[in-house]
Amino acid sequence: MINVSDLTSYLTCPRLCYFRMRFGTKLNEMNAVREIYLSLRKGYDLEWAENRFLELGGDEEVFDKAKGNFKFLKEIEILKPVDWEIKLESERYRFRGILDELVEFQSKPHPLVLSLKSPKKDVKFKDRIKISAFCMLLKENGVECNRGFVYYCYDGVVRRVDVGRKERYYVLKLVEKVERIKKGFMPEKGKNVRCEFCEYRDVCQSKPSTFQEKFGKRFML
Repeated sequence: MINVSDLTSYLTCPRLCYFRMRFGTKLNEMNAVREIYLSLRKGYDLEWAENRFLELGGDEEVFDKAKGNFKFLKEIEILKPVDWEIKLESERYRFRGILDELVEFQSKPHPLVLSLKSPKKDVKFKDRIKISAFCMLLKENGVECNRGFVYYCYDGVVRRVDVGRKERYYVLKLVEKVERIKKGFMPEKGKNVRCEFCEYRDVCQSKPSTFQEKFGKRFML
């Protein structure tokens, strides 16, 4: 079973998805931001958020950067928190994920996911797909919803996402693509991808022989 994070990694860059599925990734600003948001929503302070992040193995410098950029929107209180860090999975759809927050809006439950910077309008496509995936998982677990919210933590902005058949169908297409990667297929790099900040940049640009020298027999080319 693949993860919702694998789907969003693929949308960032298919090759990034390949490497993350095999070797994982270091804790980054997004992980730190999640701890900050969750701690504040639960009524704790930034020190508690930092404790959580450091216990996960995070770096203090990474946390400080996230803390300096984080903006908490007071108006988000209109979205009443129901639960946090909910583990969901679906044998039918063949993927699983951990939902950042389940909120109540207009007397109905909705998924809320976190992201860093917001686009000028609407939401990022990978965030739209993430919300769509969690709507599908919630429905499989008895919660009917066709809408969710994205909180952009570095801008203090909440945006609504409506989910229809088109979005759900695209999620299933992504599942098929990521499952190929899970079986060993190495995809091409994504178009218009900013490689300079990728932790796998050096090995990604290497020849297959260099892959084998660096990672041994942990995967098949």
